Amino acid sequence: MTAADFSRALTGEARRIQKILDNLAIYSALRTLCGLGVFDQLDNGPATVDDLADRVAVTMDAPNLSRDYLERVLRVGWAHRWVRRAPDRLYHQDSVGQTLVTDVDDPAHTAVMCAMLRRRRVHDLGPSRRAFDRPDSAIAEPIHAIVRKLDVYEALHLLCALRIPDRLDDGPASLDDLYAWCEGRRASEEPLPHLSRDDLARLLRIGTSQEWVARSPAGFFQQTRFGQLLTSGPESMRPAVMMYALPPWRLPLATLIDTVCRGEPVALAGADTVIANAAHARIVAAFNASRSATMAATLADAIETHLADNLSHVVTIGGGAILLAEILGRLPHVNGVLVDWRDFDGAASHLARIEDLVGRWAIAMGHDMDTGIPAAFRPLYLISGVINTLHLNDVHHLLCRVATAMDRSGPHSVLWLVQSVLPDAAEPHPAFAEDLLQMTRTRHGRQRTLQEHVALLRKAGLRVTGAIDTEDHMIIVASSARTYPLTMAEWGALIARSALPTPPPH
Repeated sequence: MTAADFSRALTGEARRIQKILDNLAIYSALRTLCGLGVFDQLDNGPATVDDLADRVAVTMDAPNLSRDYLERVLRVGWAHRWVRRAPDRLYHQDSVGQTLVTDVDDPAHTAVMCAMLRRRRVHDLGPSRRAFDRPDSAIAEPIHAIVRKLDVYEALHLLCALRIPDRLDDGPASLDDLYAWCEGRRASEEPLPHLSRDDLARLLRIGTSQEWVARSPAGFFQQTRFGQLLTSGPESMRPAVMMYALPPWRLPLATLIDTVCRGEPVALAGADTVIANAAHARIVAAFNASRSATMAATLADAIETHLADNLSHVVTIGGGAILLAEILGRLPHVNGVLVDWRDFDGAASHLARIEDLVGRWAIAMGHDMDTGIPAAFRPLYLISGVINTLHLNDVHHLLCRVATAMDRSGPHSVLWLVQSVLPDAAEPHPAFAEDLLQMTRTRHGRQRTLQEHVALLRKAGLRVTGAIDTEDHMIIVASSARTYPLTMAEWGALIARSALPTPPPH
């Protein structure tokens, strides 16, 4: 499966798998609102965020409680319709929220508070929550679905850890075949949980119900389209599944309630971001490569559709070497520059190994955000996966430097800002889960609405000219404020500064 094929698969099976991963953050928000007593407060009448922040600060003895953090968690509740938000920004109790009030007869509140973000053994899955699987009314069913999906993730993680999809890629297997496979994995890899034959059968029943594996009438287990996305190949979702179980991802979500109360991400312990240790390096590297490959295919498709005939250079800011290589590989007439302040040697090594790219790329590298952003002929400036982790002042500084480079490049320069954008409507969206991850794992990170992104671009002196929706991300298109062509002197300076071949003006 190529990167492009994998990206297109996200419209189906992979998106369903991603929802299981996103559910970990959504559950964390639900438990936080319950733990802070927000549903109890709204049962007494509508309230603004400020009202709720003041009341919760008193009841939780949390003088440093963050209004911003609380509003971001409430926004998740609004999107999933646990609460209602009126046009005047007043929050109201909803029918689902009423099932989450303390000491009500419906067990939804109990189910939420008893479920925890922790890793559990396969024979624990299901029975410990079976008492909560029969809500007294259909109103609470969305809540119970969130709790049950925690078990689904645990099963998914174990299936991937044992590499069962890899075994089924080689052909059908019986229960005994898979049991022998799992025992072999335990002997040859990092510590894995011991599964009895009954435990494995239970795991496979869950996998069959979720369509990760299929079971034939003869009792043999077989590969499925879902399972193909969970193998160990370079463009799979296995790295993401494994990543979410690591302490640097799992534990910050488990501390969300403390983060809101203390007004700072408690998992950071004074740092600016959560850092994975050396023991997690292989999984983190696989996750980053998989995510980059997916994004690269999506953006290369978009460039071919919207810009290919009017493009001479691409300058990627963030996204890494995989993104630049995918774009240059698709567009032989385009040269590229990678602007990064992280891994010069790794990026250069990756690009140098691709024979077709010789002489077509350069790297602008530095130790911080002041790395130079070059001007270029008919350039596309592509910012991907950067500004949602930065302090607001750093975002403005970066966008202003891009705007300056675009002015020097002339009126044909274009900026694509690629972000997961928070929707304006009350509807579930992956950006809400990403925002909670940013909140708990970084000091300044956050997701934004389309209007907030537009405001940032305009403040930097750029003209917003449109948006391209790729379903998983939004490409916000902006142009230079400059409308007049380059002078001959400016053209000469552009050629002199360029690290890559520049065609003559026309």
